[in-house]
Amino acid sequence: MNTKTSLVMKGGDHDRSVELVAGEASFRVTADASSFNVLAADGRTHGAGGRFDVRLDDASVCVTCFSDQIEVTRNAKTVRLKQSERVIYDSRGLGEVAAVDPAIAGAWQDGLIICRNTPLSDFVNELNRYRPGRIVLFRSDIGRLSVSGRFNIVEPDQALTQIQKAFSLRVRNLPGGLALVG
Repeated sequence: MNTKTSLVMKGGDHDRSVELVAGEASFRVTADASSFNVLAADGRTHGAGGRFDVRLDDASVCVTCFSDQIEVTRNAKTVRLKQSERVIYDSRGLGEVAAVDPAIAGAWQDGLIICRNTPLSDFVNELNRYRPGRIVLFRSDIGRLSVSGRFNIVEPDQALTQIQKAFSLRVRNLPGGLALVG
């Protein structure tokens, strides 16, 4: 389980399932095990083998397949994901299946955030998951800056300092862990 994650166990002997209430979790299902379901935001991820992650952010769910195949169902529509594929769903339904780099998608399990040409606004959203308080970009134009690098999730303030120096940004730290960046 990743940071700020909450799971609820469901099912019985023949229906193994969990509900992801918040956050992100990784699941490994052995091929000889009975099927396994992860419920999240009115969707279901079904695995009969393999490894996959399910991440619930606000109103969207991201499912990433790392090995074998899994099925993701939302509003009676189902897609099958193969290794190194991901799909995102929300209130509008299932998105398109997209290829992913498993090293980047699963980096959190190694204590890292890996970025390759990631918009600063997306990086800050990710960094906020691992930091008490909140980082806020108070200039919209800087959110489009491109971030590449490897950052340790247990030292989010060090990552913020690196970004500050790389882009010559000003950071104002306020009580309660609030950091204004511009």
